[in-house]
Amino acid sequence: MTMAMINLKGLVDKTEMKQFLLLALPLLIGNLSQTGMGVVDTLVAGRAGPDDLAAVALGFSIATPVTLACTGLLSILGPMIARLRGENRHGRIGHLMHNGVVLALMLSVLAMAAMFFLSPVLGWLADEAAVGEMAEDYLMAVMCGVPGVLCFCALRSLNEGFAMTRPAMIVGIAALLVNIPANYVLVFGYFGLPKLGGVGCGVATALINWLQLGVMLLLVWSHKKHAPHRKQMVAVRKPAWKTVGAISKLGFPLGVSLLCEVSFFSASTLVLAPLGKIVVGAHQVCINVSAMAFMLPLSVAVASSIRMAYFVGRKDLVRFDLLTRTSCACMAVITTVLMTVLICFRVQIAELFQPGNASLVEVARVLLVLCALYQIPDSMQALCGGFLRGCHDTQVIFRVNMLCYWGVGLPLCYVLSRTDWLVPAMGAAGAWTSFIVALSLTALLLVRRFMRTRRVLFARIQGEESRAKQGRLS
Repeated sequence: MTMAMINLKGLVDKTEMKQFLLLALPLLIGNLSQTGMGVVDTLVAGRAGPDDLAAVALGFSIATPVTLACTGLLSILGPMIARLRGENRHGRIGHLMHNGVVLALMLSVLAMAAMFFLSPVLGWLADEAAVGEMAEDYLMAVMCGVPGVLCFCALRSLNEGFAMTRPAMIVGIAALLVNIPANYVLVFGYFGLPKLGGVGCGVATALINWLQLGVMLLLVWSHKKHAPHRKQMVAVRKPAWKTVGAISKLGFPLGVSLLCEVSFFSASTLVLAPLGKIVVGAHQVCINVSAMAFMLPLSVAVASSIRMAYFVGRKDLVRFDLLTRTSCACMAVITTVLMTVLICFRVQIAELFQPGNASLVEVARVLLVLCALYQIPDSMQALCGGFLRGCHDTQVIFRVNMLCYWGVGLPLCYVLSRTDWLVPAMGAAGAWTSFIVALSLTALLLVRRFMRTRRVLFARIQGEESRAKQGRLS
């Protein structure tokens, strides 16, 4: 018994746990606030009517993958800055951020162009012409806020690289508090404004994106930790294409892997679109619930990537392993809580989105059970992805996600939900079953990769230390 208690006690380091939670909790609140805006869109659109809810769901299915692919690429800035800090190369941080913002602006142009040219697809996929037109207008409104959200993500990464996560939390809470009344005013046409319906959700999203950028700029500019880097950040000079290329090389696999993941879920909405607005609406409810739930493991993963990059820069292998164990323990607790809440309160959760719509609630109630099971592999793959980002080993994430989501998950989604080839057509339940299969395969492959990356990293650092010791002795 005593030995068991000692081993359990040694699993998690109290000091590392404290530092980890101080970094992860503000991230969690900020991420929940960001995702909460999408949930608010769904809630308000649901109250406007099933057509509005379906239109927002379809527009969301294109806007979200495009935007998140770009933010995924920019997410490498945080670990890159943390590693520079660990290596005591603070003079490079301002230069890195200057080119990170340049890259964010370049990505904005590409993302807006993609949304513009993809918008006609929504009209073809919707089961009703009015829903398709509303979805296109929603997407065009969201498009106007893309530069704001991408530049905001670049500045947020600067703070995260310094282990400062409270600014993003403050901005996220403020944005959510503004987003709620903005949605109601624009969707239902209060205070003399036109009633925009589901399109109003897109207009509110674009406005909030620019508001977040403005607030984050003020917070970054006023913080003393960033004072040494301001001159380089705002310098009027040509982009350093070598630095832009270095960011892109590490970040591109993350952006593409996130695109594969999110577009897989968005494509599932398009696969289910012909089954009617009730099925699409129930599926979108569960997508929003899952997105909110994912903010917990995502916050742990982001905090892990930042801490791990810092320890890699310092070549601190002991803290590296302590962080790994602490992160795994936190993720196990989070996953258990999420599954319990989703299963026990699935009816109440479904009724929040469409009160009085018994048909939609009945479909969503079943899907939420599958959503609860989905949390296990989703948490595992998120954490291992964070570990690999911290080690700057990002290429494999892209390859694994491409294989699992598009090579396995999407074909399985279509087969299970729309055909009788393997089992009788399962509808939306088939889509969520394919999510579980794809995420489980992803998690297993990323766990295997991280174990290999750790061995290679430890061998390299220990070899460098051994050679340095021999040099001192000689």
